[in-house]
Amino acid sequence: MNESKFKRLVAAATATAVVLLVLLLAVMIFQLASINNERAKQREYEAAIALYEQMIADGEDGIKIKQQRWYIEKMARELGYRYETDVPMSGE
Repeated sequence: MNESKFKRLVAAATATAVVLLVLLLAVMIFQLASINNERAKQREYEAAIALYEQMIADGEDGIKIKQQRWYIEKMARELGYRYETDVPMSGE
């Protein structure tokens, strides 16, 4: 192998290595950006889950209150229901 052929081979190998390095670097940057985007989505979903869990807990508290006797009686009285033993109020 003569010297000029060897120089061309080294130049081609160097150019190929540089192109491959640039390509791998571009893929790596793209992957890091994708990972960052997915982590942001995951944080957003976790925040939404926490919000909905809080809403469920608040709703369960509301259900417990609405199942108590005093609340049921209050709502019934607002709808006009009365016990037979209730003293009639003036104007009724």
